Amino acid sequence: TLRAENSRIDWEVLMMGIKKRDLLRTKKTLQFYKVVGFWGSDIVLAPDALEDDQVLVYSKSELEELINDGIFLKVRRAE
Repeated sequence: TLRAENSRIDWEVLMMGIKKRDLLRTKKTLQFYKVVGFWGSDIVLAPDALEDDQVLVYSKSELEELINDGIFLKVRRAE
C-alpha cells in the first residue's frame, strides 16, 4: 500500500540521517536548501532563497552520495 511504502521511505531516509526540514548548503555556491518532503521514493529539496523557485529531486542514494562527497553539507538538523 501507499502508506506502507511511505513508511519504508521514511525509515530509509531516517537511517541515512536526513529528515524533513533539515537544512543543507551547497559547498560550491553556498546556496541553502531545505528538505521539504518526498516525491514517490525521491527526496525533494526546496531553495531557501525567495528569488529561487526551482526544487531539486534526488533519490536516497544520490543525495547520500552528494553528502558523502561534500557537495551538500548538512548545516541544521530538523527538530
